[in-house]
Amino acid sequence: MKTCAYCGSEVEESYCFYCKMELEQRCILKNGNRLAHNIQQLPSEQDIFLSTKELMQRETIELLCLLKYARKYRSDVYNWRFLTNKANEVEQVAEMKKNSYKV
Repeated sequence: MKTCAYCGSEVEESYCFYCKMELEQRCILKNGNRLAHNIQQLPSEQDIFLSTKELMQRETIELLCLLKYARKYRSDVYNWRFLTNKANEVEQVAEMKKNSYKV
């Protein structure tokens, strides 16, 4: 019996009625077996800067790892900008105090 690799339900030709989608040949398995979502190698953190076209070729599990990297990168950039702005404010206040006491 041919089954869908995602939900395990029976497939007619290459269409899964439960998932409501056409399946590639590699996604049609037998007897309710499912796809193994193992990654041979974790994606690099630099892969978050790939183009959409390149990212669309990746597996979902890899994209989830990249999403984790992207969120961390965004958080780091925000924190560095916040600290930089805070440091600039402190410098400006110190400069104002220094200039205000000049006679």
